Amino acid sequence: MKKIASRFVAPLILCVVSTHAAATSSAPVEILREAPSGSHLAVFKASGEQAGADAVAIYESAPDASGSRQRHLVVFHKENGAFRPVVSSDAVVACSTCSPERDDPLMGGDGIKVTPGHIEIGQVYGSAKPTSVMYRFDFRNGQWHVTSASREESDGRTVKLALPASGLLADFDGQWQAKSFWNALALNDKDHSFYFLMGQPSEASLNEGLKKACDTDGTCRVVARVANGCLSLARDASGASFAAATPTTASKDKAKQEALSACQAQGKGECQSVRTSCSAGPIQD
Repeated sequence: MKKIASRFVAPLILCVVSTHAAATSSAPVEILREAPSGSHLAVFKASGEQAGADAVAIYESAPDASGSRQRHLVVFHKENGAFRPVVSSDAVVACSTCSPERDDPLMGGDGIKVTPGHIEIGQVYGSAKPTSVMYRFDFRNGQWHVTSASREESDGRTVKLALPASGLLADFDGQWQAKSFWNALALNDKDHSFYFLMGQPSEASLNEGLKKACDTDGTCRVVARVANGCLSLARDASGASFAAATPTTASKDKAKQEALSACQAQGKGECQSVRTSCSAGPIQD
C-alpha cells in the first residue's frame, strides 16, 4: 500500500460521470493503463483534477461462462501531475450477477461519490423490493479506512456489516457472490412425457422439485441439468428423446442445435426440436 506524505485539498470538487463509453473517453491515460489484463474501465470518478485529488476506478472483466462480469476497484491519488494507484480490491464492488435476482448492483456507478479524502460506494439490487448497500471510506494516517458498511433491507431495516479487524479498505470483504439458478429436464420413459424445471434458487431446491414432479416407480429420469443456462429437447420419428444443455442464456440456439445433432446422429428418421428453455434467474425464456 502506498502512503501519501502530504495532501492538498482544493475547494472545487469535480466528479466524472461514468458509463463504459464515457469513462473510457474522459479518464486520464494513466487510469486506462491500470486496467488488468482482459478488463476495461467501466467507472471513473474523481474529486477533481487538481494536485491532491482522489479518484476511484472500477475495471470490469469480460463475461464468464455464466454471463457474470467481475469488478476490480482501484483508488488513486493525484501527485506530480498524474493519478497514482494507492489501494485496490476485488471484494468491494459486486460482480454483475452478485444479487439474488442476478441483477447488477453497480447501477453504472451512479451510487459512487468521491470527495477529497472520502469515498462512498452505494449499490442497489432487487427491482421489486430494492435492497441498498452503502460503504464509506476515509483517508487518514496515510491509508484508506472503512468508516461504515451497512445494508438497508427492502422492509426498511438497516443491518450493519462486519468491518475488517484492521479497519482498512484493503482488507474489507463485501462478501458478494454470484447467484446461480438451476434448471433440469426430466423424461418419463413410461408415457414419454417431459418436464422442464427452470429457475430454481439452489441445487437442493431443484432436486426437491424433481422429486415432486417425477414418478416414484423409476420411469422418470433426469437427462440434463445446468446452472444459469439453456436446456433443449429434440425427438426423432419414433418418439425417442435427445437432450442438450449449454451454460449461458446467450446460447439458446446452440442448445437447440446440439439436441438436434444428437438426435440426427443417434435417432431414427426425421428429428424435430420440441422445446428449448433458458433461465439465469426467476424469469425464464
